[in-house]
Amino acid sequence: MKATINARGQLIVEPENELEAYALGKWSAVNQMDWFSAVPTVKLNIIVNCERWPDAIEPMCPPAMRRP
Repeated sequence: MKATINARGQLIVEPENELEAYALGKWSAVNQMDWFSAVPTVKLNIIVNCERWPDAIEPMCPPAMRRP
């Protein structure tokens, strides 16, 4: 993984291979959603950049709304 901090103090995390993209996608699904209100949270000042592997991150929605 490649991690940098931009001028605004945001941590930008970029996977360097498909396995890292998969792991980062799973981490994002668990840690960037408020499951009680079903909205993305802004607790972390972090940008997860998986533009090279767009299928690694699922759209953010609560588990009950996910497609089977």
